[in-house]
Amino acid sequence: PTTPRATTVNDGMAVPILTLGAEGRDYPQLVHLLRRESIQCLVDVRPQPETSGAEGLRRGALETALPGDGIRYVYLG
Repeated sequence: PTTPRATTVNDGMAVPILTLGAEGRDYPQLVHLLRRESIQCLVDVRPQPETSGAEGLRRGALETALPGDGIRYVYLG
């Protein structure tokens, strides 16, 4: 499940920031969760996204696949 952690302001509107764990998920499960929560941008803050998690959830895979599913990917780790 996603967890609201904070709220930021974007163009005068409060925008929730949600956190989620990728452990034990695969790519289809991640996309399903992001769509269910209407998330349009995934910000990855993992320190080593190239080697962590399932292969489909590594940085390169997410950078390639998420835009095709209509979700923006940003790496800030």
